[in-house]
Amino acid sequence: MKSEMFVIGIGLAIISIIIYLVKNFKELSLFINKIKERKITAIIYKILIIVVICCIIYYIYNLCLQLIKSIEITNLARENDVVNEYNDKRIFDEWNIYRTAINKQYEKNIYEKPYIPEGFSYVEGAWNTGFVIQDEMQNQYVWVPCTNEENHEITKLERKNFSKEPFISKDICINEGCEKFISSTLENGGFYISRYEIGKENNLPVSKAGVKIFGNITREEAKQVVSKMNKNVNLQCELINGYAYDTTLSWLKTTNDIKVNEVDNKNDLKTGRFQYNNIYDFIDNILEITAESSYGTVIVRGFLFDMEESMGNNILLESTGYNNNSFDRISIREEDNYYTPEHIMGFRTVLYK
Repeated sequence: MKSEMFVIGIGLAIISIIIYLVKNFKELSLFINKIKERKITAIIYKILIIVVICCIIYYIYNLCLQLIKSIEITNLARENDVVNEYNDKRIFDEWNIYRTAINKQYEKNIYEKPYIPEGFSYVEGAWNTGFVIQDEMQNQYVWVPCTNEENHEITKLERKNFSKEPFISKDICINEGCEKFISSTLENGGFYISRYEIGKENNLPVSKAGVKIFGNITREEAKQVVSKMNKNVNLQCELINGYAYDTTLSWLKTTNDIKVNEVDNKNDLKTGRFQYNNIYDFIDNILEITAESSYGTVIVRGFLFDMEESMGNNILLESTGYNNNSFDRISIREEDNYYTPEHIMGFRTVLYK
C-alpha cells in the first residue's frame, strides 16, 4: 500500500512539473508557440497533450482503485484478526470449563442408574445396551452412559478426532453454552439422545420411527424447531453438541462391530433406518447438524462416501480411525441447509436435567 501511494505521488509530481515548465520557461513557450503556428503540427500537438494527460489520469485512477482495494483488504484482515482473537478466547474458555468439570469427583457407577425425567416412561433396554424412555407423545430417547475417567468399560465424556488427519480438528471448535450440559452429564453419569433423527409428524418435530426426516433446514431453524419439543421446565432439550456426538460415537464404536451404512434413496428419507444400542440413523451417510462451531461456520457430522473407491460397499470403522471416505467434522455456512445435493442433512437432540 505504501508503494502505491508513492507512485501516485510521483505521478502528481510529474504533472506539476509539466505545468510549471509550460508556464515558466519562455524558451519552451516560444518553441511551443512556433509549433502552434503550423496548423497540422498544432493539432497533433494538442492531440498528444490530451492523450498524455488521459493516460496519466487513467494510470492514477487505476492506482487509486488499487489503493482503495488494499485499504479494504487491510480493514477486512483487521476485522478477521478481531474475530479470530474472540474465537481463540472462547476455545480457551471452553477448555477450562471442561478441564475443571472433568477433574472433579463424582459418584461411582452412577451411569448404571439412568434417571427417568418427569413425564417420561421406560420402554426397553438396559443402561449399557440402550436404555430407552419416551415422553407422553411417544418421542423416544436413549441413555448414553459416560464418566469422567479413562475406563475401558465405560466411555469418557470428551470430544475426539476420530480420523488420523481430521478435516476439521476438535481443537478449533466451540460448543455454545456447553457448561450446563457437561456438568449435568458428569453428575448424572450420562445424558439422553434422541433415538432417531428428528422427523416431522403432522408438521410437528418428533423422535419416532418411520417418519420423514426434518431436513432442508439451517442450524438456526433447527434450533427453533428443537426449542418447541420440550415442555418440561426442569429438562433441557437442545441440538446435539460436539461432546454428546463424540461420546455417543465412541460408545457405539466400542460396544459394537460397526459398519457405516449407505442410504441410497434420499428422496423419501424416513427415520428408523439402522440401529446400534437402540440408537437409529447415527452411522450412515446422512449428515447431522450440530451445535458445534468453528470460526463462524457450522459443524456438521457424519460420513461421506467416495463412490469410485468404495463402489457402494460398506466402510468399516477400524480401531485406528476411519478411512479416507469419511470425515468426522465438516463445516458449512450458517445459512446453508445442505452440504451437497448428494449429502443432505438432518439433526437430533440431547436431553439432560
